Amino acid sequence: MRSASLLAVVLSLGASLVAAQIPPAEVFRTDFNSSFKFTASQIKAAQLDDTTVESAQNIINFDRSQLAFGGPLEDDFYTLPPLANETGPLKPGQILKVQPFTDPTAFTIPSDTALSRIIYTTTNFNGTVIPASGFILWPYTPRKFDNSDKEKASVVIWTHGTSGFFATQAPSAHRGLWYANSAPFTLAQAGYAVFAPDYAGLGISTSWDGSEIPH
Repeated sequence: MRSASLLAVVLSLGASLVAAQIPPAEVFRTDFNSSFKFTASQIKAAQLDDTTVESAQNIINFDRSQLAFGGPLEDDFYTLPPLANETGPLKPGQILKVQPFTDPTAFTIPSDTALSRIIYTTTNFNGTVIPASGFILWPYTPRKFDNSDKEKASVVIWTHGTSGFFATQAPSAHRGLWYANSAPFTLAQAGYAVFAPDYAGLGISTSWDGSEIPH
């Protein structure tokens, strides 16, 4: 019994010493390219305490600072071109807009690559034709195979994993194309031209008639 009590005292003392050496947790800070803050009414409505407010604002500002050119809500590239006068409905697979030389200064792509972005037509689960965006990451030196066309680069269509559910979470709008060295950078540096669709609702979130494009 005495040994058990002694053990409890020792463990309690040890825990106290460890706790004394660990400083209280603080919100990590850095200079984000965003200055989002909740309004007083938002804080009151959600009943947020000061710690939660600071943490949430920090997360949002970090996330927004990862967007190139402010993301789809600010970048003119994501503005849909007007529909041309056509005799019939749009078909999936049509190119609507091409940005052949995307300014790399807002991105963190490797120096031996180049970036293009496109808007094209695809279909949703109901078969409705909708606009969607994507990017092409070009290699400096294309990979060649014995039977490949010497004038063309080998292409990889890369479909990304989960990035989010809203327009601003499109890989083509992200400074590191969201997955960076885990896929697109590595493939391009290996000599492949990488085409990556953003998916429906990411990047382009509304159609020409203003209807929402869900992801």
